[in-house]
Amino acid sequence: MEADAVVCARSSPKQKAKLVKLVKDKGKIVLAVGDGANDVNMLTEASVGVGIYGEEGIQAVQASDYAIANFKFLWKLVLVQGRWNNQRIGKFMNYFLWKNFIFTIPQFLFGFLNLFSGNAMYDDE
Repeated sequence: MEADAVVCARSSPKQKAKLVKLVKDKGKIVLAVGDGANDVNMLTEASVGVGIYGEEGIQAVQASDYAIANFKFLWKLVLVQGRWNNQRIGKFMNYFLWKNFIFTIPQFLFGFLNLFSGNAMYDDE
């Protein structure tokens, strides 16, 4: 599967949910956007579901992760959430690198000073 985006038109709710599950099983993160009761299965199956308030009711909004009032707000939601996710990953990687660095270097120095006798610097408890 080499598609960047998939748009379902004139398909049943079960077909939409199966398509989302197919893409999700490939290891991809799936964003589903729906505005009515027929999109509930698709929204619950997706990694991230966005429900849109509309004339068809609020079933999609109740089953989704995010709710917006109109399609025009979708681009802002995707850009802002993408930026926040990127910042969280950057902070995590920075923390992970320095934590391992600060935890490993003293152990190496402790082993060097004890002639690598196998003594542990930190308790295992």
